[in-house]
Amino acid sequence: MYTEETLKDLRNAIEQEGSLYLLFLKHVQNIEFYVKRRGSVDPVRIWRARGTRSLERPQTLPNFFTALQEREDSFVRYLLEIDSESTSERTMKKDRRRQSFLIGQHAKFEGRLGNVGDAIKCFPLVGAALPLTEEGSHDPLVFCSLPLPNNVRSGLGVHVNGCFAINDERSSLRTRTRDSTSNDTNIWWNEELIGGLLPSLLIRMIRHARKVECFHMSFNNVYLCV
Repeated sequence: MYTEETLKDLRNAIEQEGSLYLLFLKHVQNIEFYVKRRGSVDPVRIWRARGTRSLERPQTLPNFFTALQEREDSFVRYLLEIDSESTSERTMKKDRRRQSFLIGQHAKFEGRLGNVGDAIKCFPLVGAALPLTEEGSHDPLVFCSLPLPNNVRSGLGVHVNGCFAINDERSSLRTRTRDSTSNDTNIWWNEELIGGLLPSLLIRMIRHARKVECFHMSFNNVYLCV
């Protein structure tokens, strides 16, 4: 059962980092949070976030998803702007914020990566979100479409997304420990995504972003990638 305190904690968490939920979702581009007070007829919206993608060519993203369905190696990058609005229940004053990110996604099906992905039912895909504004500069997190519980940090200057192999509690990535076997497929998979596919993605993001003026990337932003 949710108590009033846990609901307050949930609301605070959503207001602080809820906009990040939109970074790597394919179809969801709008999130709203409502509160219905005892005795009231209609719920009141107290928070919302909306994501808007900007691409050089409108078909770029649909073509990327088509390539994924056809198991073709593919890469895409685009600008994502997230507008959020928080409303005070007491004063009804609105606080509006805008966050901008450079998003990149990279899939690779060739070789062992594609075969292992089929075996463990994971997709050979990684993504990265580089904050372009101070409003978006949270401590970078690790995602499996949504942020992992307990706010697992990426250790990089970018948010990292991937179809990772995670533990039974679904709270962290499977990593090599003293008890791990050398042929643990799930651990190999994560290491390959992070150590092989992710660096390739970051390099491509830097190269493309420096060529495209609309991204307005400073050298500081570029260094954050590495």
